[in-house]
Amino acid sequence: MFHAAQKKRVYVARKLHYIDLIQKAMHRDLEAQLSGNGSASPTKKAGMEKTLQQIRGSQALGRTFHDNLKNLSEKLEKLAEGGASPKARNVPYNRAK
Repeated sequence: MFHAAQKKRVYVARKLHYIDLIQKAMHRDLEAQLSGNGSASPTKKAGMEKTLQQIRGSQALGRTFHDNLKNLSEKLEKLAEGGASPKARNVPYNRAK
């Protein structure tokens, strides 16, 4: 089970990194479009601004996931070293709020 948890952590870390790269590229593209489109319609600009806000929100959520993944990595390292107490091994699943 420990090995499976490590594999899952690596898988999730790779996916989060990939999603982060996509979000950064989308953010750069939208910023460039907004700065370059002085004559764009107000509805189009409003749509771009809304999309930018959604990207910023998902980036904040991504940072939360990265923090949780880091905590999981530290716990797995402690378990691998044998330094974790029995209480630390039974840590309940922490749901995102």
